[in-house]
Amino acid sequence: MLTVQRSSFRPQSDNSNSGLSRLQKEILVRFAPGAIDIDAENARIAKELAIDERTVQVCSAFILQHLGVTTRDKVLKVAVKCKIIHRFTAKELLVLPRLIMRNKAIIEDLFENDSSMSLRTVDHYISNIIAKINAETRTEAIMRAIQVGVLSVAPLSGNERPNEKLTDRELEVVTCLYLPNETISEHFDMKLRTVEKHVEEILAKLKSITRQEAFIKAIQLGSVELPMPTGKLYELDIPIAA
Repeated sequence: MLTVQRSSFRPQSDNSNSGLSRLQKEILVRFAPGAIDIDAENARIAKELAIDERTVQVCSAFILQHLGVTTRDKVLKVAVKCKIIHRFTAKELLVLPRLIMRNKAIIEDLFENDSSMSLRTVDHYISNIIAKINAETRTEAIMRAIQVGVLSVAPLSGNERPNEKLTDRELEVVTCLYLPNETISEHFDMKLRTVEKHVEEILAKLKSITRQEAFIKAIQLGSVELPMPTGKLYELDIPIAA
């Protein structure tokens, strides 16, 4: 249902020794290795960061010159070596698309033959992912990963499509499933128990075990659209696909 698109990089915490601004680092981690159409890449980066393409061009030229490289393929390797950016570990990338599953199911799916793997270890991986992506919940981590192209969503097969439609209120709630129920309650000015009932109905109608799975199915059905986060992305500490 969810697959990792590309190796995921993210900026390190601001480091005055790097010589790059926060915006320049956010552009850097969006460089796609092997990209042929640089103009198209600049347009994509500009859209993701809500800035103009000229700014991307100028910053990109500075980044390459500053790190002493001539191509974007090489600049990522140098940036990782210089600890300007770092990426998810291999196991975190395995766990990331499985955040829609319960922890026990993740172990059974990935680490069934690994006797050293425990629920606590999986929880540690998930905590790292949520922290690196600057999310509060695992559903929000999934949302952010999709937004920046780290994860892709597979089409929903016919037998997975729900038989019942969500009500207008359920459609409002499902759009906010990446938030805690308490926050949803405050946002829509409804009782917490009412929110919980709506979530229960949503999971039942979408044939989902977890709210993360329900959120993804809502995206697949077109019930949820994922706009880019409000404000300028370089002000957010999020993981980026490279």
